[in-house]
Amino acid sequence: MSASPFDFYDLGSKIVVGIASGGSAAWFASKLALKKFYREKWWDKNYEAYLSLIDDLIYMRDSYAKLYSFEEDKHHGYAREDDRPEIDWDKMALIGKRMEKHLYTAALTLSRTTSESIEEFTHKTKLIDKQVEEGSKHVFIAYDELSFIADDLLKKVVNDARENLGLISLKEKIESMERI
Repeated sequence: MSASPFDFYDLGSKIVVGIASGGSAAWFASKLALKKFYREKWWDKNYEAYLSLIDDLIYMRDSYAKLYSFEEDKHHGYAREDDRPEIDWDKMALIGKRMEKHLYTAALTLSRTTSESIEEFTHKTKLIDKQVEEGSKHVFIAYDELSFIADDLLKKVVNDARENLGLISLKEKIESMERI
């Protein structure tokens, strides 16, 4: 039995169709895999940025709360200067620099809401510092307010992180919309 020209055309068309369909399927699969990879990498970057910010805010809140308690006790005569809590001021300065960095990079790695909240926090802390320097606000009241606004920002950031990282359920989204 000899092969006819039709058999060669049939074989050629099957080879071309196989290569074309296999190639397009491989191209499509690689595009989907790359898209998923980039999305996961971006999610990891966002997660790291939120986690860093949350860690910094927890440290700030706790440090200010300790200082508030000490300064209030000292003001009322219940504590001496030797009782001052150990605060790592170098770490606080580093956190201040990171907060400034978060202020500028939040629009890239975090959300607009978090960026605006950090800006508001920065404005409030500068205002409190100015009031303490001018003598119009006692230092223990300032520490109390700083602890409160750090805690407030922490709660906002955690909620925003849960929403932006996809960690909030549809039910929770609906409930939060109903509260508004």
